[in-house]
Amino acid sequence: ISRTDYSELLSSFPLLSHHWPQVKAFKDQIIRLSGEGLRSEFSGAKQCAVCLSSIALIKEVPSVELLGMFLDARKELVREFLERAKKVVASKNVADENGWAIDLGRALSEVVKALQRTICEAGELFKVATPGADPLFFSTLKGGSRDDSLFGGLPYPEVEIAAWDARMSRLATVLPLVLDQDVTDACQQWLTSVYEDVASHGRELLSCVRDLPCLAELEARVRTEIMEEGGCEAAGVWLTNVCGAAPEKGALWDRTCTLVLGQKLDL
Repeated sequence: ISRTDYSELLSSFPLLSHHWPQVKAFKDQIIRLSGEGLRSEFSGAKQCAVCLSSIALIKEVPSVELLGMFLDARKELVREFLERAKKVVASKNVADENGWAIDLGRALSEVVKALQRTICEAGELFKVATPGADPLFFSTLKGGSRDDSLFGGLPYPEVEIAAWDARMSRLATVLPLVLDQDVTDACQQWLTSVYEDVASHGRELLSCVRDLPCLAELEARVRTEIMEEGGCEAAGVWLTNVCGAAPEKGALWDRTCTLVLGQKLDL
């Protein structure tokens, strides 16, 4: 499925050779849709695990590169939320309206939640939760390998099963678990790069702020969003498995930062 030279195989099977352009187009479509899934604001950790598994099966890229793909895709999502916040500022003279802080605060809160979600999901996808248990990406990849629908209802799929098992064994050599420190380093670097993006739009985003009280009101709304931990809610089960007990209310983000980044972070 991931070979690059099919000339010998195609020369032996004319029918397969005839349909090969459609096969290649289908593989390309899977890669494209998986990338779109990683960039979607509606994709949670489970959906991202499926997208990453699809890419891994077709392209056989190393695990650490898949982590990079995930973070790059989420960076594009953060940029999309930044563009939405800029449109809030540009769409009307928000400085003259009583609800300007609500509108802009809500838009910036979406940026905050995207940051929180990305760190939570990176940990859930690639960091070992409990001894002997694979991270979500790896468990998804292995769990979908031998379901009943894999071989299309073939009555005697022994040959296909053997070929698939051999392929999965080979795949395991290029998809080892990502070291926890590598996950931490990648997430820290990602946050630094995202900070630079946010800072580059700072003057434009805050052009409607008239004075310090207005700035304080906007900051308070964003900090409220951080405290409500809207971007971390989906990671509650993962954190419970890691910690052995459900994190106390208001501690999801701090717990996530400690586990994934190795330290607390003031967004």
